[in-house]
Formats: sequence, C-alpha cells, structure tokens
Amino acid sequence: MTDPTWRERLPAWLAPVVVALAVAGFVAISAYRRWHLLSASPFPVGIDGYFYPIQLRSLLETGHLQYPASPLAFWFMAPFAAATDPLTGAKLGAAIGGALIA
Repeated sequence: MTDPTWRERLPAWLAPVVVALAVAGFVAISAYRRWHLLSASPFPVGIDGYFYPIQLRSLLETGHLQYPASPLAFWFMAPFAAATDPLTGAKLGAAIGGALIA
C-alpha cells in the first residue's frame, strides 16, 4: 500500500476556493491602484473628460442620457454616482469596472 500524496489528502473544494480568492484579491488590488490614479486630480481625466459626469448627472436627474450613447456603462456607474456625486461616481465606476474586466 502506498501513502497518499499531499494533493490526494486535500479536499476537492479547496482548489476552486483558493483560485476564487486569488482572483478577488487581484481585482481588489487593481481597483485600488486605478482609483488612486483617477483620484489624483479633482478634475475629470482621460479623453472623455466631462462626458461621463454629464451623462451620469442627466441619468440621475431625468432617467435618460443627455446625449445618445450606449447606456450600459452609465447604468453601471449610476449607483456610485448616486452615493457620491457624478464626477466621483464616474471615477469610482471606471476603477471598479476596469478591474472587473481583467
């Protein structure tokens, strides 16, 4: 009779849990680093500039977008903008959304 190896003695559910925790850790680190990059300036950053805060403010006040655009990103950012303000909500949504994409 052979002794079971250490891998055979581990429960079967342990590997998926470890992988899920590692992925969640990487997402959290990525969101944290991106948030610090985006919050370094009090003004909107990037090529879109004020477009996202304008769209978020319009979505929160009227329920529809100010300018024609695909609404999925704005609906994703809307809870963050409702909890803070449109500018911070856009930055926070970009940080979390960018981390989740990876």
